Amino acid sequence: MSVVAEKPLHGLRLVLTRDGDGYSGTARTTNDTWDVRVAVAAEVSIDTAASKEVADWIRRVVRIAVRDAESNGTRPPRQIHRWRAERE
Repeated sequence: MSVVAEKPLHGLRLVLTRDGDGYSGTARTTNDTWDVRVAVAAEVSIDTAASKEVADWIRRVVRIAVRDAESNGTRPPRQIHRWRAERE
């Protein structure tokens, strides 16, 4: 069993929990933490103070998770946990 820290040592960590019609949670780097709210309808829309690059990555992650669930005939995941390495 591995232990996952709240704050990543490097990169970006995303933790979202499904609530109603979307997801809410946090995106964290070693230096910053942003609250994230994602609405899932015909389009995936995001509300966060994070940079456009981070917001676009979160949008893609959620869109892929929801699309995969729809294609498999299942409900969207209750939680989404993702990590992304630092970009150079």
